[in-house]
Amino acid sequence: MLKDGFPGGNRQGVLLCTGATKGRLLFVGSRLVAKYFFDAINVRYAAEILVRGVDEKGAINDRPEVLEDARDLGRRLAQGEVLGPIKMDPLAV
Repeated sequence: MLKDGFPGGNRQGVLLCTGATKGRLLFVGSRLVAKYFFDAINVRYAAEILVRGVDEKGAINDRPEVLEDARDLGRRLAQGEVLGPIKMDPLAV
């Protein structure tokens, strides 16, 4: 039973992440956790939106291009578009 996987066919995982600082390694840990989590539940790591420099509550509203990217990503997922896969080099972001 454990080897049967989860029902649902072609499942895609998406990481949406913001961080206050602008450091090069800011999302390394988050990306690795997402990668291994998706692997564990048999979901393909399909897309990510990683945004640096978002500190205050509501600050993401000052980044309309990011909000549009997120809406577009959600729209594409809802329409069943196959995304990705993410090339997993956690230090490359």
